[in-house]
Amino acid sequence: MNRSFVIDLLKIVAAQSIVLHHLSVYGPMADLIHQAWPAASDAFIEYSRLAVQVFLVIGGYLAAQAIRFDIPAPSPTQVGQMVWRRYARLIPPYLLALALISAVVWLCRGHIFGDWLVASPTWGSVLAHALTLQGLLDLPSLSAGVWYVAIDFQLFVLFNVLVWLLLRLGAQREAVLMCLALLCLASQWYFNRDPDWDRWAWYFMESYGVGVLLAVGLGVGALALVGSQLGDSTLALEHGARVGAGGSHTVTVVRDQVLSVFAAAPACRGEVLPSPESPCSRALRELR
Repeated sequence: MNRSFVIDLLKIVAAQSIVLHHLSVYGPMADLIHQAWPAASDAFIEYSRLAVQVFLVIGGYLAAQAIRFDIPAPSPTQVGQMVWRRYARLIPPYLLALALISAVVWLCRGHIFGDWLVASPTWGSVLAHALTLQGLLDLPSLSAGVWYVAIDFQLFVLFNVLVWLLLRLGAQREAVLMCLALLCLASQWYFNRDPDWDRWAWYFMESYGVGVLLAVGLGVGALALVGSQLGDSTLALEHGARVGAGGSHTVTVVRDQVLSVFAAAPACRGEVLPSPESPCSRALRELR
């Protein structure tokens, strides 16, 4: 797969935004920044975290490139190998970073005091982090932001296992994408409204799934921005149907099926709307 300058640029900008957010929230730097530049500090706290949604959409967009709908469903072994390759690529630098952070914390613990200082690692917490289960087990993180690594891996596993299962059951391309679109809606309208779900992949599936559907709809050849409301999403899908290579009919079918769900469900006629304050809605509103 060739690298994309646009995607790399988005990652760089998003990563620096997250760094500014963390500097404005955690540690002694947060107080200094707020005293020196209060308006900038407030902006970093409120808006820089929205860059997480950029990573989620890009993650789904890139994950979709490994999915083929024109060949038989892979075997469970092949799916397991794909998940393992992802884990083997993701975890070593992640564990190295945690080891360095833990060493610095150990050296500084007698000299630095504050509620922002992370807990000392235990064998149990290290194992949980190595398996990306610390959030599900409700264990304290060894560093701010490592929750995203666990969620990213969860989303990758959920996406690949779901697609594999549907293909094994004989589902066609349109049906698979329809299920993914409905899972995005379930994430947006149910899971994402309850913070108790924020340690699970489906809480973030709204953004990750947008990336998947964009990749398929645009033929993994262009990147579009999707609005946070139904009308904007429809326009984006229509754009994908016009310019997509190979996936145009699929996106048109998925769009029509999703719209038929909206029309048929009484709860979608104004009584229940996607929350404008959900992470995905806020992030995509900022991107427009």
